[in-house]
Amino acid sequence: AWSPFDEQWSLMFDQLLDFKEEHGHCRVPVSFPELGTWVKNIRHRKQELSEDRKQQLEAMGFVWSPLDEQWDAWIDQLVAFKEEHGHCRVPVSLPGLGKWVDTQRV
Repeated sequence: AWSPFDEQWSLMFDQLLDFKEEHGHCRVPVSFPELGTWVKNIRHRKQELSEDRKQQLEAMGFVWSPLDEQWDAWIDQLVAFKEEHGHCRVPVSLPGLGKWVDTQRV
């Protein structure tokens, strides 16, 4: 049976696909009109989604927790730094990673 919720899902999912095609990722900022709010709500209501909808999102590379993804990226950079330098004493002056490591030390 037709449902307005299904139509809304299809519309927003298509907008998310378009966003991903244009930006190369599914991390829509909350400030992005309408789509950002929808993505935020989807993340908060993950448990309420059907498995089919979760799989649709995951198949396109949807990120459920952007903070976890960002943390993992920093850890990967730190591991690479350690492999290259033999330690994790990243200088604060190193752009990006240096500031992140310094913040973690606090």
